[in-house]
Amino acid sequence: MTTELIIKDIGEVHGRLFQHHAVIQAEISFFVKEFEEKRKDRELKRTQIIGEHIDQLKHKSLDETMATMKTLLSGIISTSETCSKMINKVADKEQDQKPIDLLEAERKTRSEEWASFIGEMCQKSSRVDSWFTQQKQEIQQYYNDLELKMHILPPPVES
Repeated sequence: MTTELIIKDIGEVHGRLFQHHAVIQAEISFFVKEFEEKRKDRELKRTQIIGEHIDQLKHKSLDETMATMKTLLSGIISTSETCSKMINKVADKEQDQKPIDLLEAERKTRSEEWASFIGEMCQKSSRVDSWFTQQKQEIQQYYNDLELKMHILPPPVES
């Protein structure tokens, strides 16, 4: 009998320590119930506030906005037409000026190309002149050596 009581006590202790289904289920249902009630009230309040805002916008703000828009729209249209005319004038002037600017730019480009061309030609000419002078000296030296070997000319006098 004591063994049965001990086992029963151990079962109760085990149940209280490790089996919390009933307690947890009660806490969960309480939390869900409380959350839904609070949320329902909050959502209802928000829905009413949004409805009031919509009514206010529909009746008051929409009429005011339409009246303001009608008065300001004519001014906006006239201003945009004026701006359009001014832009067209500027575009016309720019198109008239563009060929002159284009011609000036092309003239400048051609003069720069010409200066570059002349510079290159001068460099090539000086290289050809130096090469010619060198070849002339080599040929002169060759013929002087030939004449010396053939004893046609007297040997040069060294000073």
